[in-house]
Amino acid sequence: MGKVGQYVEKAKDDFRTDHTWNRVGKLTRRGVKALPEASLHYVAQKAPIIGWLPKYDWRWLINDAIAGLTLGLMLIPQGLSYAKIAEIPVEYGLMSSWLPASLYAIMGTTKDLSSGPTSLIGLLTSEGVHELQNEWAPSQIASAMAFWMGVYGMLLGFLNLGFLLEFVSLPVLAGWITAVAITIILNQVPSLLGIKGVGSGTAQQIHDIFAKLPKASGWTCLIGFTGILFMTILEKAGARWSAKNKIVWFFSITRAFSTLVLFTGISYAVNHPRGQSKNFLFEVTQVSANGQEAPAIPPPALLGETAMRSIALFIGAAVEHCAIARAFGVKNDYVPDQTQELCYFGVTNFINSFFHAMGVGGAMSRTSVNSQCNVKSPLSGVVTTAVVLICIYFLVPALFWIPKATLAAIIITAVWNLIHSPSHFLPLLEDVARRLHLVHAGPLGCAVRQRRDRHRRRRRLQHHLLPPAPDFCPHQRLQG
Repeated sequence: MGKVGQYVEKAKDDFRTDHTWNRVGKLTRRGVKALPEASLHYVAQKAPIIGWLPKYDWRWLINDAIAGLTLGLMLIPQGLSYAKIAEIPVEYGLMSSWLPASLYAIMGTTKDLSSGPTSLIGLLTSEGVHELQNEWAPSQIASAMAFWMGVYGMLLGFLNLGFLLEFVSLPVLAGWITAVAITIILNQVPSLLGIKGVGSGTAQQIHDIFAKLPKASGWTCLIGFTGILFMTILEKAGARWSAKNKIVWFFSITRAFSTLVLFTGISYAVNHPRGQSKNFLFEVTQVSANGQEAPAIPPPALLGETAMRSIALFIGAAVEHCAIARAFGVKNDYVPDQTQELCYFGVTNFINSFFHAMGVGGAMSRTSVNSQCNVKSPLSGVVTTAVVLICIYFLVPALFWIPKATLAAIIITAVWNLIHSPSHFLPLLEDVARRLHLVHAGPLGCAVRQRRDRHRRRRRLQHHLLPPAPDFCPHQRLQG
């Protein structure tokens, strides 16, 4: 014990006299004192509502309420449609829509951005659902992919690694989205025409659609194409007269909801007296849900199968979300916090996945409408949440009668805007052509120059070894 005591005393003496350990102790004490204040600052940074809510002007409440109500009416048909794109039961689209808006009121850094299901997320989720649907329920697959979207988002957001998304090639992403959008439109054509038994794969789908076109249902075609025409008319009317007439503007931005209400009413009127689904004039969605389902953890085995499949989904959705926030920040003269937006993106998808939800993110169409409503703060999301919850708990019986052709029409008109025109890719092709020209012209020019130099060296060597004979002029006389 004597030697041990000596070692202990020596160690204490070293701690007291060593400069490095003194600095460690001083910094530790300083850190402990600053911890409460730093913790509050960190919480305020991750929950911006703490900073702006005390400064909120309550005269803005009317603007926020109108914007929240409008977005809620937009989210109902979009949630149903994007769930159908993701190939999951449509009621899960509504279950995915109520929580993100409220969480954005707490964690969001822009006043305009609207978060929820998007067509892009539906497109990319459908790929994972299609691959795993033989082993798992589609809604479970979508929730598991949303879980990983949340994990990846929190990882990059809380570690300030959002800059990694800047390395994603936007032209490649645009081409990929265009290809997937065309595929989704092909998937909706059978529902639009009332055709059954269409195979999978683009080539097979095109063949089957044309082969079975004579068997198309006339009533289904009427409902589907009339819905597309109705939404197109409202869109064009809004583009022309919305600045002068607020009623036209409102029906233009809620054209999907108006179409859903109109054709659901028609469906109820003509199909409800028929009683059984076999006698319906056209197919309906037959939504059957009793409110929000109880929270549940995605199966661990499924999480293992979707971890890698969710990376592309996360990249596409996160890039879209941050780009929308940045674009409307520039438009309305404020600077969103990209890192905080990524934190929100991760937290929302992580929590939402336990409520049987598909992935969510910022949507360009809803964000644009939110901005046009002159929204003042993210507090409008609370009203949006209330509208969606009312639909989930009280309007589900009405959703039973939504025609499948109407949902297909809404999806096609929404996804159509994701298809980039060839002119979008022309600057990229011109840039590639210039680079290829430089790549190929460089070696060719070097080869020509080397050959010219070799020719000159050969001529110079011949000149030194074999001097040329003097020129002979026929006008000169030989002297001799």
